Amino acid sequence: MIFTSPEMLLFALLSTLLRPVISKNVLLIVIDDLGSTDLSPTPPSLPPGSTPLLTPFLTSLYTSPNSQPLNLHTSPQCTPSRSSLLTGYTPETLGLSHYVLVNGQDLSIPLQFPLLPQYLPNHTSHLFGKWHVGHARNSYTPLERGYEIFKGYYLGSTDFFEHVNNEVCCCEEVCSPLRANSSFNQSYIDLQGYDVTLPSGYSTDIVTEDVLKVIDDYDGEKDFFLHVNFPATHSGPDGLPQYKESDVDPDLYARSPKRAGFDAMLKNLDSNIERIFKSLQDKRLLDGTLVIILSDNGGETSSGASNYPLRGEKFTYFEGGIKTPAMIINSDKMVVDRIVGMEDILPSIIDDLNHDLIVTTNTLFEGESIFKSSSREYKVLLDPVYHCGTVFYSSYKLVVNGTCGYDVIFNKPYLGGWSKPDDSYDNKPSIPKNINEVMLFNLNDDEEERVDLSEAKKDLVEEMLKVYKEREREVRGLERQSIMLGDDIEIIRPKGGGKIGPWLPD
Repeated sequence: MIFTSPEMLLFALLSTLLRPVISKNVLLIVIDDLGSTDLSPTPPSLPPGSTPLLTPFLTSLYTSPNSQPLNLHTSPQCTPSRSSLLTGYTPETLGLSHYVLVNGQDLSIPLQFPLLPQYLPNHTSHLFGKWHVGHARNSYTPLERGYEIFKGYYLGSTDFFEHVNNEVCCCEEVCSPLRANSSFNQSYIDLQGYDVTLPSGYSTDIVTEDVLKVIDDYDGEKDFFLHVNFPATHSGPDGLPQYKESDVDPDLYARSPKRAGFDAMLKNLDSNIERIFKSLQDKRLLDGTLVIILSDNGGETSSGASNYPLRGEKFTYFEGGIKTPAMIINSDKMVVDRIVGMEDILPSIIDDLNHDLIVTTNTLFEGESIFKSSSREYKVLLDPVYHCGTVFYSSYKLVVNGTCGYDVIFNKPYLGGWSKPDDSYDNKPSIPKNINEVMLFNLNDDEEERVDLSEAKKDLVEEMLKVYKEREREVRGLERQSIMLGDDIEIIRPKGGGKIGPWLPD
């Protein structure tokens, strides 16, 4: 349901906030571009016995008695999935399902949609790390949207050591509101004072230190909401993994520097998340903290991530691009076994904190609590600009133009195969026998999406394709009205060969 006026939305929001909530801290950890299978007990990049498990802590959490895994399917890119996470709405409804926001782009999550911290008035809300859902105006930024403390960076990628981003700004009149001494592209910003003094150190370590300080200073007077958007395992601005030399496996590096770099980033991330959990445990806060850990989309194999044996990668609508590791910890409620979307996370947090809240306000969101059976017959993810997406129905998945705009964004074709790290550790996708514009898979029997059933089940394809087209027509008018659409989209390529996507028109 989309509210027709800000007054109606405000009334619904206030009616929920007047209800008492359960006293519980909330820790939301978002990992960036984590490969769909990079937390496997034996990561496919590592032959058994060659290297110790890179994520012993994160992997152990999956088997913890207090942890429940989620069958999470996200958008294949950052801005769409994060906007959905923060609002409880699908990115299509928000007008943000196409690509990601870039430097100076005058777009954000629409201001009439409250964000997650605004539903937690009894919590002190902190955000550390990546934002990437609007930055060109003050009103788009975290401190104007419910967070009391923010320390991090606005854009999608930043140098892990220098903390700058090499994207250029498109238009002075758009960038100027948040520029300070012409240093807008210095991405790690303490917004409380618009201080562009950059920190020193490795980004993942810096974010962790900020989190640990909040936990250490916690006095119990007010619950906290800690939203931790780690930079890892996203690549640096040059598209390559950035890591600390001390974390690198030299044997793996000799065979594949890129994969070794990604694994080093992942190992560092795992140890930092363990530090956060240990800090909560030492303060005797862990049992009273609801924890959600997830990734915003599948891994980018060209940067060293692994989604194998799943098909595809980030930017595509195959499982490797949209099925991501996710878990919820310390909930006293049981997760229903079903596909979960990013829009379901916010209602689930509210449901965990207040047992009656979701019953009276389930029309406030498009998402539904993971603790309740879904009323959705179909789940749709799509990009109405590139005309691609997917529809889930029961165990079936319809894929429409699964490689999406990969060839446009990167100026090279993507063949839609499986990136299996071989003995030389090259993440080169195998070439499938065919790739059709419309494909159908039964995920119960074929999670790797190797057998296209579209010819055998034409009636089902027609039915699911009708759902897809209806949804695309419904949201087409919402999609980024401030940029050029369709074939007229410009891809701006800055000096140095970077590729940064669609921009505002001149």
